[in-house]
Amino acid sequence: MDFGYLVGSMLSVMKNTNSKQRRWTQDLLKEELVEACPHFTRRSLDDYFAEANKIYKDKFN
Repeated sequence: MDFGYLVGSMLSVMKNTNSKQRRWTQDLLKEELVEACPHFTRRSLDDYFAEANKIYKDKFN
């Protein structure tokens, strides 16, 4: 998965959403990304988020 494309898409989705929710869950963000960017699949985003969470926990815990 292209990291730059994913981050840019995440920022665009969060900036341009109609949602009044201030706190994003992983599932909500995933659904918005899949809807806005058909290039992504739910499974590929799950895999990416799992890897990112592992890297974060390994580095900061």
